[in-house]
Amino acid sequence: MFRRVIISLLATLLAAAPLIAETAEKVDPRELKKKTVKTARKVDSFLQKRQARQNTDTDYIFRPQERWLIRTRGDISQSLIKFRSILTEDNQGYYFDLHSKPRYKQHFGFGYRGIVLGFGIGFTKKKSDKELAIKYYGNRFGGEVTFGYLGSLMGKFNLVGYEADIPEGDMDCNYIQVGAYYAFNGNRFSMPAAMNQSFIQRKSAGSPLVTTNFRFVLFGIQEDKDGDSLLNTRSLFVGLGGGYGYNWVPSDHWLLHVSATETLGVFGNTNFRSSLFPGQRVKANGRFIPLVTTGNIAVLYYYKKVYGGAFATVDNMFIPSKIKDSNDRYRISTTRIQGHLTVGVRF
Repeated sequence: MFRRVIISLLATLLAAAPLIAETAEKVDPRELKKKTVKTARKVDSFLQKRQARQNTDTDYIFRPQERWLIRTRGDISQSLIKFRSILTEDNQGYYFDLHSKPRYKQHFGFGYRGIVLGFGIGFTKKKSDKELAIKYYGNRFGGEVTFGYLGSLMGKFNLVGYEADIPEGDMDCNYIQVGAYYAFNGNRFSMPAAMNQSFIQRKSAGSPLVTTNFRFVLFGIQEDKDGDSLLNTRSLFVGLGGGYGYNWVPSDHWLLHVSATETLGVFGNTNFRSSLFPGQRVKANGRFIPLVTTGNIAVLYYYKKVYGGAFATVDNMFIPSKIKDSNDRYRISTTRIQGHLTVGVRF
């Protein structure tokens, strides 16, 4: 069936080839150039109107009107994972303390009338940490979707007082993060002014924030000699919360941003399979409210058409859980620390 479809498609293309060639010969290069220029002018006019449109209180927030933007940003990040298991009444159990290698990435962005395209270059091993993130920052709404893999995890394992080192490569982690925010005072407070500089904050303002989060984390240690995983853990978090963000503008040249949010888990659980308990996957439901805590701080300096700044973000997910009809308790905590330095010029 598939072969027939391919043969039919190729036959159609071959039959249409003379007609396509004949049409191409009839096209006047001058007419094509005129149409191209006309289309480009229409697109530019649309982008210019979009850029000039100000949907906020311009005494507080202003969209830059320069046509071109060139910027670069250096990112460094590290992840921490802690897993605790208390299996007996005298608080004996085992735990993992893990951390990834610091990861550095250099980003470059080029913008035209508010539309920015960019790319990043990572300086890690081919089979080390990887991440794909899509982020959007708006004055009212914003969000991100992140898919990641940590292959540089290392740390320590402790079982009832016996401690051993976990070398790099023996343990890995896959994760998915989906988050969004809503700013009530988005008419005067600008989150993108601090995060991606697509707006400029003219006066100090703050806003309450509503947040929502979805997290899925899967991590485990490599199989032992018998083919069993020493530990394979899955954690799921769905939550709703809030916080507050504030942009302080002490002068025309400076911006200081601080924001903090706390997301309470509507649902969160952990289940795992371990060679310590062969042949079963243990499911632990939430005993206490799981939490995601996020904090951001940014400092920006503007001088005419040039700006530069530094950012820091700390994000922590904490899921405590307990097995039903048992004294066994589990806690998983994932922390991500990020730092950024950026420089840009508009003209």
